[in-house]
Amino acid sequence: MARFLAIWLGATLAIAAAVFALNLVVDPYGIFGSPRMLGINRDKVAAVDWSRLAKPYLLEKAQPGAVVFGTSPCDVGFDPESAAWPAHLRPVFNMTMDGGGLGELLIDERDVFAVAAPKLLVICATLEDTVVMPPVTPVDGADAPSSDPDTDGTLRLRVTPSGLPNPDYRRARFQDALFALFSMQATIDSLHTLLAQSDPYRNFESPLGWLSAGKFPLWANTEGFYSLVSTKDHDHAAKFLAWSRAPRFYVEELAEMIAVARDHGAEVVVLILPNYADQMEIYRQLGLIGDYERWKSRVTDIVAEAARARGGTTLWDFSGFSHYTTERLPVPGDHTTRLRWFWEQIHFQPELGSLMIERITGDGPPDLGLVLTPDNLAQQFAAFRAAQREWVASHPRDVERVAGIIAEARREACRAAHPANCPQRVAGSR
Repeated sequence: MARFLAIWLGATLAIAAAVFALNLVVDPYGIFGSPRMLGINRDKVAAVDWSRLAKPYLLEKAQPGAVVFGTSPCDVGFDPESAAWPAHLRPVFNMTMDGGGLGELLIDERDVFAVAAPKLLVICATLEDTVVMPPVTPVDGADAPSSDPDTDGTLRLRVTPSGLPNPDYRRARFQDALFALFSMQATIDSLHTLLAQSDPYRNFESPLGWLSAGKFPLWANTEGFYSLVSTKDHDHAAKFLAWSRAPRFYVEELAEMIAVARDHGAEVVVLILPNYADQMEIYRQLGLIGDYERWKSRVTDIVAEAARARGGTTLWDFSGFSHYTTERLPVPGDHTTRLRWFWEQIHFQPELGSLMIERITGDGPPDLGLVLTPDNLAQQFAAFRAAQREWVASHPRDVERVAGIIAEARREACRAAHPANCPQRVAGSR
């Protein structure tokens, strides 16, 4: 028995040591700062799904001069290593969080200023991320708990959501270290990281927080841009159809985000992001253009009030109709023709992100974006509506295509709510 226990203990320690060494060397989430080696662990593919765990550690190591806040469009579209970023702002860190709202970004912002002193904050604002959806019945398993040791991501931050020193910080960081060194999940992610380095379409998180667009080229090559856009059309038609019954949004945390940045001496640039034309057509056919303008008016007022009170705050509007947002969509089955500026409605490509960076930092094409203020807001609304009328008149097939997608969304919503009484055909637009 003693010999068996000795062998068992030795084997257990050997396995633990091997797991420790593997996870420390590979460092799948980038939290230890282990050297990144080409072909071994340079690209942190597992960190893509663990941004809430990885980014606070990456941020501390980067000590950035500028930080980008937002959700997945900015995560994919703004490369911190783009040559468009001026030298005096480098390094730039992408602190965007997929699926997060302004409230979550505000918490992250407080933590940024607890560990770094950026000169510039870029805040991405979209209607999609601020809509207040009507309550729905939860689906079984939809809210399954995360295996992240810090489920909501706040315990590992240096400050609490209210901005006070976090008493749980060190304990949470210790738990993170144990998780990243000894857990089965971390070991699986280390092996995944090793195997994925040769994948030409690997999706990874860079040392500066950027989510590479690895899977978008894969989907574009295998499914085509028509499929990418149509799938997102369907998702957004369903979402905004539900929202249109009681359209509400909440964007008030933007004022607090600006205040925190200005209190720390950072300049603030708020961006209203561009969308591919289909997104604006969904709004139009669902009767939501007025609500979109109402949202934009509120964002404009918040930024203008902050600029008057604190200075150093600018709002850039990149939305609307231009040759960047109205590229012709390839036909179904065409896997060769590519969109140049967008992957689908809301995710723009890094090339367009670089042009936006150039614009907000003093250069860039003059036909892309403008500084939006209360003084020119009405003029911009009129120009937007005129451009939309022109687009609708000159793109009848696209209008019909979007109408068909909305009609299907109406049918699905009707079948879900009234399966016995739902008509077979439902009008696609109003």
